[in-house]
Amino acid sequence: MSVTNLAWNSVMQAFEFHTHPASDGSIQLPHEITRQVDPKLGVKVIVLVPEDEERAWQQFGMEQFMKGYAPSDNIYDDLRTG
Repeated sequence: MSVTNLAWNSVMQAFEFHTHPASDGSIQLPHEITRQVDPKLGVKVIVLVPEDEERAWQQFGMEQFMKGYAPSDNIYDDLRTG
Protein backbone atom coordinates (compact mmCIF):
# COMPACT_ATOMS: atom_id res chain seq x y z
CA MET A 1 0.00 0.00 0.00
CA SER A 2 1.34 3.43 -0.89
CA VAL A 3 0.57 6.48 1.22
CA THR A 4 0.91 10.00 -0.13
CA ASN A 5 1.65 12.81 2.31
CA LEU A 6 -0.16 15.92 1.06
CA ALA A 7 1.15 18.44 3.62
CA TRP A 8 -0.35 21.82 2.66
CA ASN A 9 0.62 23.90 5.67
CA SER A 10 1.79 23.66 9.24
CA VAL A 11 -1.78 23.64 10.56
CA MET A 12 -2.95 20.37 9.02
CA GLN A 13 -1.51 17.48 7.01
CA ALA A 14 -3.43 15.33 4.56
CA PHE A 15 -2.66 11.70 3.71
CA GLU A 16 -4.16 9.85 0.77
CA PHE A 17 -4.56 6.08 0.56
CA HIS A 18 -6.96 3.60 -1.00
CA THR A 19 -8.76 0.99 1.07
CA HIS A 20 -12.01 -0.94 1.46
CA PRO A 21 -14.24 -0.79 4.54
CA ALA A 22 -14.29 -3.90 6.72
CA SER A 23 -17.54 -5.85 7.07
CA ASP A 24 -18.33 -3.86 10.24
CA GLY A 25 -17.88 -0.57 8.33
CA SER A 26 -14.57 0.37 9.93
CA ILE A 27 -11.64 1.74 7.96
CA GLN A 28 -8.12 0.78 8.98
CA LEU A 29 -5.51 3.54 8.80
CA PRO A 30 -2.12 2.42 7.46
CA HIS A 31 0.68 2.18 10.02
CA GLU A 32 2.57 4.91 8.12
CA ILE A 33 -0.21 7.32 9.11
CA THR A 34 -1.03 6.15 12.63
CA ARG A 35 2.58 6.53 13.75
CA GLN A 36 2.41 10.22 12.76
CA VAL A 37 -0.91 10.97 14.50
CA ASP A 38 -1.19 12.12 18.10
CA PRO A 39 -4.13 10.04 19.46
CA LYS A 40 -5.10 12.94 21.73
CA LEU A 41 -5.67 15.20 18.74
CA GLY A 42 -7.58 12.75 16.56
CA VAL A 43 -8.05 13.04 12.81
CA LYS A 44 -10.49 14.60 10.36
CA VAL A 45 -11.81 12.05 7.86
CA ILE A 46 -13.14 12.77 4.37
CA VAL A 47 -14.50 9.76 2.46
CA LEU A 48 -14.53 9.89 -1.35
CA VAL A 49 -16.44 7.21 -3.24
CA PRO A 50 -16.85 6.69 -6.99
CA GLU A 51 -19.96 8.34 -8.39
CA ASP A 52 -22.29 6.77 -10.90
CA GLU A 53 -21.06 8.15 -14.23
CA GLU A 54 -24.52 8.57 -15.77
CA ARG A 55 -25.79 10.53 -12.76
CA ALA A 56 -22.65 12.67 -12.82
CA TRP A 57 -23.22 13.57 -16.49
CA GLN A 58 -26.90 14.38 -15.82
CA GLN A 59 -25.90 16.63 -12.94
CA PHE A 60 -23.24 18.33 -15.05
CA GLY A 61 -25.73 18.90 -17.89
CA MET A 62 -28.29 20.43 -15.53
CA GLU A 63 -25.66 22.71 -13.97
CA GLN A 64 -24.53 23.90 -17.41
CA PHE A 65 -28.15 24.49 -18.50
CA MET A 66 -28.94 26.48 -15.38
CA LYS A 67 -25.85 28.68 -15.88
CA GLY A 68 -27.52 29.98 -19.03
CA TYR A 69 -30.95 30.45 -17.40
CA ALA A 70 -31.68 34.07 -16.45
CA PRO A 71 -34.50 35.27 -14.14
CA SER A 72 -36.07 36.98 -17.16
CA ASP A 73 -36.50 33.54 -18.78
CA ASN A 74 -39.26 32.68 -16.29
CA ILE A 75 -41.82 34.42 -18.55
CA TYR A 76 -41.80 31.24 -20.60
CA ASP A 77 -42.57 29.04 -17.61
CA ASP A 78 -46.23 30.13 -17.54
CA LEU A 79 -46.95 29.87 -21.26
CA ARG A 80 -49.77 27.51 -22.11
CA THR A 81 -49.31 25.10 -24.93
CA GLY A 82 -52.22 24.36 -27.11
